[in-house]
Amino acid sequence: MAYSRDLDAVEIHVFESGHMLLETHHRQCAALIAHFMHEVETGVFRDPAGR
Repeated sequence: MAYSRDLDAVEIHVFESGHMLLETHHRQCAALIAHFMHEVETGVFRDPAGR
């Protein structure tokens, strides 16, 4: 994916879905968002730009 070439710390998740992703994969999306927020809040996720 192009994003992974441009960004140092990127995590990409690809779903087999159409334009209704949040209706068909809401549990998976919610879990990924919750995991990301937990990493941000606990300091596990470090912004490479230092922001």
